[in-house]
Amino acid sequence: MKNDLYPIQEYPSIIEKLVKLKNIGFSIDLEKYQTCMINKINNEMDISFNILEKFNENTRIYNIISNTYTENLKQSILNKLTYVPQSFFTDKWDNKIITYFKEHKDDFYLSRGFLSHLDIDMIIQKLIKADKNEVSNFSTILYIFYHIDNANEYFTNDLDSIHYLLNKLRKNTSGFYMFNNSLSLLKKQEIDYLINNLESYKNKLSSSKN
Repeated sequence: MKNDLYPIQEYPSIIEKLVKLKNIGFSIDLEKYQTCMINKINNEMDISFNILEKFNENTRIYNIISNTYTENLKQSILNKLTYVPQSFFTDKWDNKIITYFKEHKDDFYLSRGFLSHLDIDMIIQKLIKADKNEVSNFSTILYIFYHIDNANEYFTNDLDSIHYLLNKLRKNTSGFYMFNNSLSLLKKQEIDYLINNLESYKNKLSSSKN
Protein backbone atom coordinates (compact mmCIF):
# COMPACT_ATOMS: atom_id res chain seq x y z
CA MET A 1 0.00 0.00 0.00
CA LYS A 2 2.79 2.45 0.86
CA ASN A 3 4.37 1.84 -2.53
CA ASP A 4 1.09 2.65 -4.27
CA LEU A 5 0.88 -0.68 -6.10
CA TYR A 6 -2.90 -1.11 -6.03
CA PRO A 7 -5.63 0.88 -7.83
CA ILE A 8 -8.35 2.45 -5.68
CA GLN A 9 -11.06 0.25 -7.15
CA GLU A 10 -9.30 -2.81 -5.62
CA TYR A 11 -9.45 -1.45 -2.06
CA PRO A 12 -12.73 -3.23 -1.07
CA SER A 13 -11.23 -6.60 -2.08
CA ILE A 14 -8.04 -5.81 -0.15
CA ILE A 15 -10.03 -4.87 2.97
CA GLU A 16 -11.99 -8.12 2.71
CA LYS A 17 -8.77 -10.16 2.52
CA LEU A 18 -7.21 -8.27 5.44
CA VAL A 19 -10.27 -8.89 7.63
CA LYS A 20 -10.18 -12.60 6.80
CA LEU A 21 -6.48 -12.75 7.71
CA LYS A 22 -7.13 -10.92 10.99
CA ASN A 23 -9.96 -13.31 11.83
CA ILE A 24 -7.68 -16.36 11.56
CA GLY A 25 -5.02 -14.90 13.81
CA PHE A 26 -2.75 -12.64 11.76
CA SER A 27 -1.69 -9.35 13.37
CA ILE A 28 -3.35 -6.88 11.03
CA ASP A 29 -3.69 -3.16 11.83
CA LEU A 30 -6.79 -2.32 9.81
CA GLU A 31 -6.71 1.32 10.88
CA LYS A 32 -3.21 1.67 9.45
CA TYR A 33 -4.28 0.23 6.11
CA GLN A 34 -7.39 2.39 6.01
CA THR A 35 -5.33 5.53 6.70
CA CYS A 36 -2.96 4.60 3.89
CA MET A 37 -5.87 4.07 1.49
CA ILE A 38 -7.58 7.34 2.43
CA ASN A 39 -4.30 9.23 1.95
CA LYS A 40 -4.02 7.72 -1.51
CA ILE A 41 -7.60 8.75 -2.33
CA ASN A 42 -7.06 12.29 -1.01
CA ASN A 43 -3.88 12.69 -3.09
CA GLU A 44 -5.42 11.31 -6.26
CA MET A 45 -5.89 14.08 -8.81
CA ASP A 46 -8.38 12.33 -11.05
CA ILE A 47 -11.19 10.85 -8.95
CA SER A 48 -14.08 10.12 -11.28
CA PHE A 49 -17.46 8.47 -11.08
CA ASN A 50 -15.94 5.61 -13.07
CA ILE A 51 -13.63 4.86 -10.13
CA LEU A 52 -16.61 4.91 -7.76
CA GLU A 53 -18.53 2.51 -10.01
CA LYS A 54 -15.57 0.11 -10.12
CA PHE A 55 -15.16 0.50 -6.37
CA ASN A 56 -18.80 -0.46 -5.83
CA GLU A 57 -18.48 -3.43 -8.17
CA ASN A 58 -15.63 -4.79 -6.04
CA THR A 59 -17.47 -4.24 -2.75
CA ARG A 60 -18.75 -7.36 -1.04
CA ILE A 61 -20.27 -7.21 2.42
CA TYR A 62 -18.03 -9.81 4.09
CA ASN A 63 -19.02 -8.74 7.59
CA ILE A 64 -19.78 -5.62 9.61
CA ILE A 65 -16.09 -4.81 10.11
CA SER A 66 -15.11 -4.95 6.45
CA ASN A 67 -18.26 -3.05 5.48
CA THR A 68 -17.44 -0.26 7.94
CA TYR A 69 -13.93 0.23 6.55
CA THR A 70 -15.19 0.05 2.97
CA GLU A 71 -17.87 2.68 3.68
CA ASN A 72 -15.23 4.99 5.17
CA LEU A 73 -13.18 4.66 1.99
CA LYS A 74 -16.24 5.23 -0.18
CA GLN A 75 -17.04 8.41 1.72
CA SER A 76 -13.53 9.68 1.03
CA ILE A 77 -14.10 9.07 -2.68
CA LEU A 78 -17.48 10.85 -2.57
CA ASN A 79 -15.84 13.83 -0.86
CA LYS A 80 -13.42 14.14 -3.77
CA LEU A 81 -15.98 13.99 -6.53
CA THR A 82 -17.20 17.18 -8.18
CA TYR A 83 -20.91 16.81 -8.88
CA VAL A 84 -21.80 20.23 -10.20
CA PRO A 85 -19.76 22.41 -12.57
CA GLN A 86 -18.96 25.90 -11.32
CA SER A 87 -20.72 27.28 -14.38
CA PHE A 88 -23.99 26.21 -12.73
CA PHE A 89 -23.61 29.13 -10.34
CA THR A 90 -22.12 31.65 -12.76
CA ASP A 91 -23.72 31.08 -16.19
CA LYS A 92 -27.32 31.30 -17.32
CA TRP A 93 -29.52 28.30 -16.67
CA ASP A 94 -30.18 27.43 -20.29
CA ASN A 95 -30.74 24.20 -22.24
CA LYS A 96 -27.07 23.30 -21.91
CA ILE A 97 -27.31 23.03 -18.14
CA ILE A 98 -30.46 20.89 -18.44
CA THR A 99 -28.62 18.61 -20.86
CA TYR A 100 -25.70 18.33 -18.42
CA PHE A 101 -27.89 17.07 -15.60
CA LYS A 102 -29.78 14.69 -17.87
CA GLU A 103 -26.48 13.19 -18.99
CA HIS A 104 -25.15 12.93 -15.43
CA LYS A 105 -28.31 11.96 -13.58
CA ASP A 106 -27.02 8.45 -12.88
CA ASP A 107 -24.05 9.99 -11.06
CA PHE A 108 -26.41 11.71 -8.64
CA TYR A 109 -28.45 8.53 -8.16
CA LEU A 110 -25.20 6.79 -7.29
CA SER A 111 -24.23 9.52 -4.83
CA ARG A 112 -27.68 9.43 -3.18
CA GLY A 113 -28.30 13.15 -3.46
CA PHE A 114 -28.80 16.22 -5.62
CA LEU A 115 -29.70 19.41 -3.74
CA SER A 116 -27.61 18.22 -0.80
CA HIS A 117 -24.56 18.58 -3.09
CA LEU A 118 -25.36 22.23 -3.82
CA ASP A 119 -24.78 25.45 -1.92
CA ILE A 120 -28.39 26.51 -1.35
CA ASP A 121 -27.44 30.10 -0.47
CA MET A 122 -25.72 30.39 -3.86
CA ILE A 123 -28.87 28.96 -5.48
CA ILE A 124 -30.89 31.67 -3.73
CA GLN A 125 -28.62 34.42 -5.06
CA LYS A 126 -28.87 32.91 -8.54
CA LEU A 127 -32.67 32.80 -8.35
CA ILE A 128 -32.85 36.45 -7.32
CA LYS A 129 -31.05 37.49 -10.51
CA ALA A 130 -32.55 34.82 -12.77
CA ASP A 131 -35.16 35.62 -15.40
CA LYS A 132 -38.37 33.64 -15.73
CA ASN A 133 -36.85 31.17 -18.21
CA GLU A 134 -33.97 30.37 -15.88
CA VAL A 135 -36.37 29.74 -13.00
CA SER A 136 -38.36 27.45 -15.28
CA ASN A 137 -35.19 25.60 -16.28
CA PHE A 138 -34.22 25.16 -12.62
CA SER A 139 -37.64 23.59 -12.02
CA THR A 140 -36.95 21.26 -14.94
CA ILE A 141 -33.62 20.22 -13.40
CA LEU A 142 -35.33 19.37 -10.11
CA TYR A 143 -37.96 17.39 -12.02
CA ILE A 144 -35.24 15.22 -13.56
CA PHE A 145 -34.36 13.90 -10.11
CA TYR A 146 -37.43 14.11 -7.91
CA HIS A 147 -40.35 13.20 -10.15
CA ILE A 148 -39.49 9.47 -10.29
CA ASP A 149 -41.74 7.15 -8.26
CA ASN A 150 -38.84 5.70 -6.27
CA ALA A 151 -37.15 9.03 -5.48
CA ASN A 152 -37.15 7.97 -1.82
CA GLU A 153 -34.59 5.28 -2.66
CA TYR A 154 -32.09 7.90 -3.75
CA PHE A 155 -32.83 11.36 -2.41
CA THR A 156 -34.03 11.31 1.21
CA ASN A 157 -30.68 12.95 2.08
CA ASP A 158 -31.97 16.02 0.23
CA LEU A 159 -34.87 16.69 2.60
CA ASP A 160 -33.03 19.27 4.70
CA SER A 161 -31.86 21.11 1.59
CA ILE A 162 -35.36 21.15 0.10
CA HIS A 163 -36.80 22.44 3.37
CA TYR A 164 -34.14 25.16 3.59
CA LEU A 165 -34.69 26.26 -0.01
CA LEU A 166 -38.45 26.40 0.52
CA ASN A 167 -38.09 28.57 3.61
CA LYS A 168 -35.76 30.97 1.80
CA LEU A 169 -38.10 31.24 -1.17
CA ARG A 170 -41.10 32.01 1.01
CA LYS A 171 -39.31 34.56 3.18
CA ASN A 172 -37.78 36.51 0.29
CA THR A 173 -40.58 36.64 -2.24
CA SER A 174 -40.23 40.34 -3.05
CA GLY A 175 -36.53 39.91 -3.80
CA PHE A 176 -37.24 37.14 -6.28
CA TYR A 177 -40.15 38.84 -8.00
CA MET A 178 -38.91 42.40 -8.32
CA PHE A 179 -35.34 42.04 -9.54
CA ASN A 180 -36.58 42.54 -13.09
CA ASN A 181 -39.74 44.64 -12.94
CA SER A 182 -40.74 44.09 -16.57
CA LEU A 183 -40.97 40.34 -15.95
CA SER A 184 -42.00 40.35 -12.31
CA LEU A 185 -45.45 38.83 -12.88
CA LEU A 186 -44.18 36.05 -15.15
CA LYS A 187 -41.28 35.35 -12.84
CA LYS A 188 -43.68 35.28 -9.89
CA GLN A 189 -45.62 32.54 -11.64
CA GLU A 190 -42.45 30.53 -12.15
CA ILE A 191 -41.35 31.01 -8.52
CA ASP A 192 -44.80 29.93 -7.32
CA TYR A 193 -44.55 26.87 -9.57
CA LEU A 194 -41.10 26.10 -8.16
CA ILE A 195 -42.39 26.40 -4.57
CA ASN A 196 -45.30 24.06 -5.31
CA ASN A 197 -42.97 21.51 -6.86
CA LEU A 198 -40.55 21.65 -3.95
CA GLU A 199 -43.42 21.18 -1.52
CA SER A 200 -44.56 18.14 -3.50
CA TYR A 201 -41.04 16.67 -3.53
CA LYS A 202 -40.63 17.31 0.19
CA ASN A 203 -43.90 15.51 0.95
CA LYS A 204 -42.94 12.60 -1.27
CA LEU A 205 -39.57 12.12 0.43
CA SER A 206 -40.96 12.77 3.93
CA SER A 207 -43.78 10.25 3.62
CA SER A 208 -41.44 7.56 2.31
CA LYS A 209 -39.00 8.16 5.16
CA ASN A 210 -41.60 7.52 7.87
